[in-house]
Amino acid sequence: MKKIFLLIIIILSSALSTNCVFASNSIKQENCSKTAQTQITNPEYDWNKYVKNVQAKVKKHWYPPKSTDNYKTIVKFTVDREGKAHSVKVISSSNEKSYDEAAKKAVIAASPFEKFPDFVKDSGINIQLTLEYNPLLGPNKPPVTKANQEKLYAEKYFKLALEKHTKGNYEDAIGYYSNAIILNPKNHELYLYRGCAYADNKKHLKAIKDFSTAIKHNPKNPNFYAKRGSSYIELKEYKKALSDYKKAIELAPKEPAVFENRANLYFLIDDYKNAIPDYTKAIELTHKNKDLEDLYYFRAATYKNLKQYDNAISDLKKVIKINSQNADYYFMISAIYEIQEDYKKAFYYHQKAKKYCKKNNIK
Repeated sequence: MKKIFLLIIIILSSALSTNCVFASNSIKQENCSKTAQTQITNPEYDWNKYVKNVQAKVKKHWYPPKSTDNYKTIVKFTVDREGKAHSVKVISSSNEKSYDEAAKKAVIAASPFEKFPDFVKDSGINIQLTLEYNPLLGPNKPPVTKANQEKLYAEKYFKLALEKHTKGNYEDAIGYYSNAIILNPKNHELYLYRGCAYADNKKHLKAIKDFSTAIKHNPKNPNFYAKRGSSYIELKEYKKALSDYKKAIELAPKEPAVFENRANLYFLIDDYKNAIPDYTKAIELTHKNKDLEDLYYFRAATYKNLKQYDNAISDLKKVIKINSQNADYYFMISAIYEIQEDYKKAFYYHQKAKKYCKKNNIK
């Protein structure tokens, strides 16, 4: 698809208090209109109105640092059909890095803009903005301090990171989390989220570093230890993982998940005797059948490995009451009855298992 190239001159001015207002004159608006008319392939769509909406949204995110000097930055970027801004760059610098960065951040923070209507066939538009800081203009709203400015941008980057993280785009998520951390390094939750993104991206050493930083900021949060413990498991550093899970349990003795985590680790390293009490404690603290299903099943598997077959069968029957459609539960009971040489019951549960395999199209 052909892109529309609009030479849009938009002036964003800011007062001494870092208030921002849009100052435009009729000559520039006329030039903008003429440029748009000569290059728009679908004249029925009001591109001038679209650009004004972009302008208004960027205005809301324009937070230049406070100064007594005049600054002018020109940025250029592409807006795609979905309204997302790409390739944001400074094409005329203010010669002050903080102002150039604030200009770019304003566009990034304002994105996405309005989507193109379906009848518009163009793939995108190029827009050029001129952002000016004018300390002589009267203040119209409370001043934006540097700390508040950084907090605002950190929040925007965090939202972008969560969006990318949720969609499985871990590299981009890590980049946005990193930007948020640079702007707000005292927010320990940001290290947790970036650590989770690293862990999801199989970069567990970096994840552990972030989780450790989060713990340093707030050593009383059990979730930080639980997450770091999970990364230690992936690196097969089981002693360190056990230490973290123990700390998480100390900090959250009524949270079933922390006991389940440690029970699963004990199961993984074949320490079945220690796994049973943790599974039992997790079951005692859990009240939802959906969560109890896995707990009973894994405790049953643990009992089976300990050759406590009656206990295993008891747990599996509880699981079946919660979910009677899972063939695995019947296969395990059948296998246990076969070990006990109760072939009649073994055959009965094996047939049940085959029935639900067929019903669920499992071969």
